[in-house]
Amino acid sequence: MAFSLFKRYKPVVAAAATLIIGWSFLTQAKFDLPVIPSTTKVSALALVVLISVLIFDRKIFKSLRLSPLNFPMLV
Repeated sequence: MAFSLFKRYKPVVAAAATLIIGWSFLTQAKFDLPVIPSTTKVSALALVVLISVLIFDRKIFKSLRLSPLNFPMLV
């Protein structure tokens, strides 16, 4: 569903819609898999939006200018 939103609308609108719809309709579940860190609704939504933006709006990442103050947030 998220990919179809990103194909149809601007990335900002699609990301907001994905987060709102996902938050509204996904259940409160937590998966504890041995290799992957614990996955919740919030982390799954964030991962889907990040992957969708990487696929459909790559130019936004090319325009980022990182400074040394950004590195603690990345870690």
